[in-house]
Amino acid sequence: MKSLAYRFPPLPAKFSNTTPEQYLDRLIDVCKEYEWLIDALAFDIFTHNYWGKFPAEWTEALMSYVDEAGDDRCACAVLELTSKEADYSRWPTSLKAYLETIRDLPLPRDVLNEKENERPNIRRRHFVCY
Repeated sequence: MKSLAYRFPPLPAKFSNTTPEQYLDRLIDVCKEYEWLIDALAFDIFTHNYWGKFPAEWTEALMSYVDEAGDDRCACAVLELTSKEADYSRWPTSLKAYLETIRDLPLPRDVLNEKENERPNIRRRHFVCY
């Protein structure tokens, strides 16, 4: 007879010592704290004055980063902010905390299908930055 108990997906590495309920509580807290940013569409940042909602230290640091990347790489530079290889040492403390939180919260995406011992057949779209 099969077990009817629900099995939670593996939690992110930073939350491996917490319960699923604690993880969900943290996820909800982050969503509440950063709702103003999470709900924004990318183009709204410019067209609906979302820059005005950003803390001044974030705006200064991000604009400096984008300027360094240059016009041809600015979109990719912004996307790279949350990569595992990103160096957060240059960011103001509050921006660093946000970026680390957003990087560490997502559930692992590399889960094997237990029955077939293979990856699920899911189509993914990837952005390639050069």
